Amino acid sequence: MSDLPNDFWAFPKKIAKFFILQMVDGLSLRRPTTFKPKTLLLVRLDAIGDYVLFRNFLEFLRKSQKYQGHHLTLCGNIAWRNMAETYDADFIDDFIWIDKRKFLRNFFYRWGVLKDIGLRGFEVAIHPTFSREYYFGDAIIKASGAQERIGNYGDLSNMESWQKKLADNYYTKLIKISDANILEFYKNKEFFEKLLDQEIPITKPHIEVNKFPPKNLVTGKYALIFPGARNERKRWATDKFAQIAEHLTSKYGLKMLVAGSDLEKKWAQQIIAEAEKAEVQDLTGRTTLREVTELISQADIVVANDTFAAHVAVAVDTKIIYLLTGEHFGRFGPYPQDITHKTYLVYPHEIMEKISADFDSLTEKYKYNSLLDVNQISVAEVIKLLDQALAS
Repeated sequence: MSDLPNDFWAFPKKIAKFFILQMVDGLSLRRPTTFKPKTLLLVRLDAIGDYVLFRNFLEFLRKSQKYQGHHLTLCGNIAWRNMAETYDADFIDDFIWIDKRKFLRNFFYRWGVLKDIGLRGFEVAIHPTFSREYYFGDAIIKASGAQERIGNYGDLSNMESWQKKLADNYYTKLIKISDANILEFYKNKEFFEKLLDQEIPITKPHIEVNKFPPKNLVTGKYALIFPGARNERKRWATDKFAQIAEHLTSKYGLKMLVAGSDLEKKWAQQIIAEAEKAEVQDLTGRTTLREVTELISQADIVVANDTFAAHVAVAVDTKIIYLLTGEHFGRFGPYPQDITHKTYLVYPHEIMEKISADFDSLTEKYKYNSLLDVNQISVAEVIKLLDQALAS
């Protein structure tokens, strides 16, 4: 057994990964003999919440003087396929869906996707993501071989400086937007305003849930809980959620629903077991993104960890208590109260006590990471906000 520390192998593994994927990407390169006029590839592979903060600009891209009449293909993350094909089909002519896990680990799958994109002969390829990913969006832009390849100059959140130096050369034009730590929605807005050379008159994300007849999955008044999060520090304890369920049931007579993916079922079951004075229904893994969006839009209130549900709630004007550690402070919250007065963000005390007086220092300190634990937030604090929200 090797006595070498685990981090000894980190750099060799990183270099091996780079060369293997470079080889796969190189083998997939297929350049068309001609470009197809007025064809546009839009690349966006980040998570569901990021998509919610980006999707409203599709309409402006479609109707812009610059790209009006173009055949628009969206290359997106398969995680939000259902939502995009439901709400944005009017603005997109074609979709290419990417399973990011397979794209990184299954070389044959990666080769096939990149080869297909290269052979389509796109005239223009646009990658608006601020925090680009070298092995994903940048690789697809390179494979597209488009005559014009436009990207966001961006930052180093998701790649090394040497990767960015290489990837920047894949583009014929990089649009530099403000590096101020502003909400991601406004970063997208600035990118598209510069791209399209026009002002875009929207101030917050919006989803037209009334565009389709609602499925009415639940009758009566109810509250939604989203207990999932990417890591333990971002996940409020299930017994705390259970106490919230009991409070909302006893004081307001609300039905309690727990939603999320299959991965969150274990936490849903724990909440159900711990909420002895409330009946809680488990919907985890049983709803599509469209159905989750409709559930959020019709809820009296939502309580969620750091998930896409918060951005959906903002987009459909539903009251939400949003529990955060402070990571990416300023970029994914808090929302300005003059724009959305229904969003109540709760951070650990270290942030809450400074949020009014020293906002700028918080955006700098927690610009990328936070080691704070969301469980520093008490049940009493959340109940106070719930009562405030439901009284308004």
